[in-house]
This record gives sequence, C-alpha cells and structure tokens, in this order.
Amino acid sequence: MESLRRELAAGLRPVHETFLALIRLFGSKGRATRGLEILAAMEKLNYDIRQAWLILIGMFLWINFFVNSYRRKKIRK
Repeated sequence: MESLRRELAAGLRPVHETFLALIRLFGSKGRATRGLEILAAMEKLNYDIRQAWLILIGMFLWINFFVNSYRRKKIRK
C-alpha cells in the first residue's frame, strides 16, 4: 500500500496488477471500505474496474461461505 502511495505521489501510473493484488488483499481480510477506495482510485486513473469488482465481490462471498460454514458446524456440536 505504501509503494502505491509513493507511485501516485510521484505522478507515476501504477500497473493494473498492483491494484488487483490490493483488491485481493482487502477482500480476503473482509475490508470492504478499503477495497472500494482502491476501486475509486482505479476509476480515477481510468482503469477498467470490472475485473477488480468481480474479484472483490468473489472474495467477500468466499469469506462469507466459510464463516457461515464454521458457524453451522459449531451449532451442530
């Protein structure tokens, strides 16, 4: 995240994969707000956000599946 900030502060254009890596990171940690901030930064730089959006939503669904599965398993015991 810090390297992205430095690139943006220096006026450089980060590569698309940097944003996707951050989307995966925030999605896997369940941080929706941070993920949406990255999407907004991508949109501001005129990147296509469709792939990143799908990754972010997919990560949230994946996390929710495992959390619910754990809860159901815990209730059955």
